[in-house]
Amino acid sequence: IHVLPSSVEIDKYDELYEKKILRNELGMENNKFYVLHTGSPYLGRGVERFVDICKASSDIFFIHIGGTLDQINRLASLADQEKITNCLFLPHIEQEKIIKYQIGADLLFFIITEEWPTYWCCSPMKIPEYMASGTPILASDIGSIKEMIDEETSFLFKSDQNSLKDVLIKAKTNPELAKYIAVKAKLKVKKNFTWNLRSQSLINFLNFTY
Repeated sequence: IHVLPSSVEIDKYDELYEKKILRNELGMENNKFYVLHTGSPYLGRGVERFVDICKASSDIFFIHIGGTLDQINRLASLADQEKITNCLFLPHIEQEKIIKYQIGADLLFFIITEEWPTYWCCSPMKIPEYMASGTPILASDIGSIKEMIDEETSFLFKSDQNSLKDVLIKAKTNPELAKYIAVKAKLKVKKNFTWNLRSQSLINFLNFTY
């Protein structure tokens, strides 16, 4: 058995434009702090905690991209219930535009909970994609994703109620630290988690085994 983590096509992230240009293209306002989550918002993953993000500061704007219309409507209903308006929920869009949002955002949100049965062994595609974007990451401090990111390459929060908000505010109010962490994450993904490296690792394993 040869274990291979998810990887990213790094060229797609290196070829795109500057953050400022992308923010203008996507209609992102300069006076807002954009927190982005991409991927399907399955129950048990914990995406519902966008509520805590939106309530943390009035200048934060949360964007979710991905999932079915039913899943999107569920998140929108929760926002209505909590009287939250600083958020936007989009269904699946083309990959190039997702990459633009990832690069344009101020912070990328990844959450998983122990209710999700594979939290201890999953290798989400969004982690190397997030790392490649050059945008700092706010992520759950549990499970197998810590084989890819750590405190040097992301802002990790615990599962208790206050940790998410505290770490979010730390990332938001320390832009130089956030920039440093994002650079470290991009260097790490280029060194360890590209599709070319993953393919070569598999080839080497097959050559050695057979």
